[in-house]
Amino acid sequence: MPIKKGDFVEIDFVARLKDEKLVFDTTIADVAKKEGVFSENMSYGPVVVCVGQQMVLKGLDETLENKELGKFSIELSPEKAFGKKDARLLQLIPRQKFVEQKINPVVGLQVNIDDVVGIIRSVTGGRVIVDFNHPFSGKTVVYDVDVKRLVSDTKEKLTALIKLLLKQKEPNITVDGKTAIVILPFEVPKQVQDELSKQWSALVGLEKISFMAKDTNN
Repeated sequence: MPIKKGDFVEIDFVARLKDEKLVFDTTIADVAKKEGVFSENMSYGPVVVCVGQQMVLKGLDETLENKELGKFSIELSPEKAFGKKDARLLQLIPRQKFVEQKINPVVGLQVNIDDVVGIIRSVTGGRVIVDFNHPFSGKTVVYDVDVKRLVSDTKEKLTALIKLLLKQKEPNITVDGKTAIVILPFEVPKQVQDELSKQWSALVGLEKISFMAKDTNN
């Protein structure tokens, strides 16, 4: 049965830059170790995503729709991956700004300017050119994907949303009939709660999702 928009699927993948043949992301620990990109801070293993919700790159998200379970490879143009290079994101910044932050500007250094991450491309006298494009912009990427199964369990679907979108590794979720309670280590503003409850309830098949902040005094 073809995968539909709104379906939750469990996938493994290996992503690499086509020209450089460089693996930059994978869910498989053994591949990460072999390619020299393994990180102790990463949680490896299949991930659950909702098709059509941009939980993965645009091109991969679109490709998953109408696919069958199993393995496939897809090549994504820059427009469907990390975007084309945008000359407007190359900015000239006075060297003095780096001096004030006690940063020695050198080519290739990743810097944070006004909460935006960029890479220094050129240093000439008192002028520094910083590239705020994504590091992989302009690159064609290839994904090797294994769609393992369709996910039908409501709690597992909600867990996937919280893991990927709220960055919680082991979310505390209680599902009771058509309602769910999510306990988080932080307070979620009321307006955000209402919007998430509306969107996510429709995706996972619930009527209401409530969010509570964990009591850190206990």
